[in-house]
Amino acid sequence: MGHGVSEATVEVLEGSLRANGPGVLASRLSLLAGLEVSAALADVRVPMLYVQAEHDWLVPSANLDAILAVRADVRVVRIAAPHLVLQAEPVAALAAIRAWFRGSGR
Repeated sequence: MGHGVSEATVEVLEGSLRANGPGVLASRLSLLAGLEVSAALADVRVPMLYVQAEHDWLVPSANLDAILAVRADVRVVRIAAPHLVLQAEPVAALAAIRAWFRGSGR
């Protein structure tokens, strides 16, 4: 999971993975890999925040590059955390989200 993720969070995630089985996970990952939403992203007319986990081993930073290529106005906040950034660093994530809202999302 990465540094900072609680044992309780790991247990919940592992339980979910066990309950669904590897085939379900593989199917979901396959669907995500083939997803193309650039046109829909370009049509979004509200401010957006991307909270990026600096130590994410699941979502490559190239995904953020692709988002920024379509929407350069997306506000990016990087937090030193693994993929489960909200669970691993909830205080930092909440602070970033609150700051973004206070700035009207800009």
